[in-house]
Amino acid sequence: MNGRYLSFFAPGLASMDTEVFKTQLTTLWFNPYSRGGPEGSSGFEALFAGETLNGDVIRFANWYRFYQLEKQGSVNYHGWFTKQAVSFLVLLHFCRDSLSKCSFHKE
Repeated sequence: MNGRYLSFFAPGLASMDTEVFKTQLTTLWFNPYSRGGPEGSSGFEALFAGETLNGDVIRFANWYRFYQLEKQGSVNYHGWFTKQAVSFLVLLHFCRDSLSKCSFHKE
């Protein structure tokens, strides 16, 4: 069996039945889920397409998509910043169309 598959079912996180596991994985990746309100995007959308909430970019993890948007002129990368006095590290800042994104990493 595939090592990734084994890492899921060994601790009891997924079914050992391959077909059930595929269904579980499909549900995790493609069914919309809620963050305490109405259902929003799926895990796949969050990772590969990015997400907005109330006009703010809240998730944009696909660096290849970021590169494509930058080439199109839809994203303007403003660089990365160093450690701030508030003990947060600002990882990057960019604008996508009219939306702005600041990513923070708490130490």
